[in-house]
Amino acid sequence: MGIVLLVGSVLIIVTLTLARKVKPFTGSSAARQSSKSPMADDLLKTRMPSEYINKAKVVRQESGSKAEVFKTPEVRNLAIEYKGEYHREYPFLDPQYSPGSHMPFTDLTLYVSEWIGDGKTDALYELWEYIGDFRGEAAMREALRMSIPEGIEISGFARNEILAIYALTLRAHLAVDHADYPGAAMMATTFSTRNVLLSSELKNVLQGLVKFEFISRNQESDVYNYDVNTETKAVLDALEQGVSGCEKFAAIMKSVPPTVRVAIADSMRDTRTDDSLWNRRIHYSLGYGERAYGCSEKLNRECAVSLGILEPVNPFTFGIPTTVTKAMITDGLLRSGVPYKKTTKRDELLRLAEMVPGLVTELVNTAEPDLMVIKSEYAQEARIWARRNQALFPFALAFMAYMGLERIKQPTRRSTLRKVLDNQAAMVCGEFQNRNGHYS
Repeated sequence: MGIVLLVGSVLIIVTLTLARKVKPFTGSSAARQSSKSPMADDLLKTRMPSEYINKAKVVRQESGSKAEVFKTPEVRNLAIEYKGEYHREYPFLDPQYSPGSHMPFTDLTLYVSEWIGDGKTDALYELWEYIGDFRGEAAMREALRMSIPEGIEISGFARNEILAIYALTLRAHLAVDHADYPGAAMMATTFSTRNVLLSSELKNVLQGLVKFEFISRNQESDVYNYDVNTETKAVLDALEQGVSGCEKFAAIMKSVPPTVRVAIADSMRDTRTDDSLWNRRIHYSLGYGERAYGCSEKLNRECAVSLGILEPVNPFTFGIPTTVTKAMITDGLLRSGVPYKKTTKRDELLRLAEMVPGLVTELVNTAEPDLMVIKSEYAQEARIWARRNQALFPFALAFMAYMGLERIKQPTRRSTLRKVLDNQAAMVCGEFQNRNGHYS
């Protein structure tokens, strides 16, 4: 395993001989893998839709500002690309976001993936330092290892994305205690949108880590009691199934940033058990904890809408939410030329609005822009993909643990993943044991 150490301004590569073999990073050639390979991605690398990224391309004019002092062109271009409507001092931060935590306001996975594919580790190092105080020297060295365990066959672009998610998850660990969970949610979408093959040796190791995840859940929960063997088998079956049955939808999903995939997947819960308005809404912000990973509600929403796979719910089937206020209804009736009395109650106003073609749908879309469903032509494949994505979350946790995520976390933090690493040595039969009998 190669570890990059920073001494002054000199990078020194130290090679350690461990029982676990890792495949060295192969640079941009992996990202440009031949399309003849069964593991190759068919889609080109894509970013957020240019129609709204261009809105943020405003070059900072003030002289001597921090934004003008860059060591790499990649970080400079990124700063310019997202400058204008966001934070004045820090181009990667939103003033309404959380500038105190120095977390980026948007998902930088696709950018970092491209840098990794081109061997631009200097850009990653500068980005890491630029977006926040540099408390994580050990974490940065871990991110610069740039290696994925041997025994996994997946596209070169996916490899770079996995490494980017891994690096950004380490960065998020500097600000929050539970960054492993949003990071695993992102990485699960990488696996769920592609076919993945594992060697028998790697499969056995990861199977043990997945199994321990369900054992830990049973120990920590008074509500759920998982059949550990059954749940573990379901995870591995989902991985081996690949994108069979959801090929077209998976191809669409792998063309967008992981945060967008997570938002869409989370909105596709089983409506047989929860058909609430909250369940149907797409939560593009992903929640406070995930924001520390890097998430922009605005960018995620516009990126998802640009795919053309979403449509508003039918209000006559789903119901009209209370967020459609009486004032909104009366305004719509006025614009449509429909007379009404000021004393008319909301229910009666809605009946009048239903007589105007398209008015109720317009009101619901205005009040609940994120109340969307997958279009019928994509619905079946979308459900298959969403179930596979949910099943692969424990696998993504295990994979990050095997890559070494927990080595930079404080021993006092007792997350489920921390417990996995505490017991990893016994489960994997000395996988990380070195010549002296100690564990790395």
